[in-house]
Amino acid sequence: TEIERFIRALNPFIPASTNYKGYVLKIFSAETEKMPKILKKDIGLVCRIGKTIDIITGDGILKIKTLQIGSFFVGDAKDFCARVKIKVGDKLE
Repeated sequence: TEIERFIRALNPFIPASTNYKGYVLKIFSAETEKMPKILKKDIGLVCRIGKTIDIITGDGILKIKTLQIGSFFVGDAKDFCARVKIKVGDKLE
C-alpha cells in the first residue's frame, strides 16, 4: 500500500523507479492486492503476468499497470511483457 501511494504521489512529475536486469524501470501507475503469507526471500519477485505485472512486496502484491524501461518504451504492462519478455520468477530490485 505504501509503495502504491508513493507511486501515485510522484506521478506525473517524477516516476517511481526500480531496476530490472540493469535497466531503470519507471512505474507510473499501480494498484495493490493483499497476500497473507509472504516470505522475505520472495520480496521483489514477479509472481504473475497478465494485464498487470504482479510483484511480491513485504505487505502483499504490487500490480504494475503503466511503466517505462530505459528511454525506449512507455506503455501498459501487457505491451511491456510482449517486448521485454519479463517472466515469472524474475526479480526487481
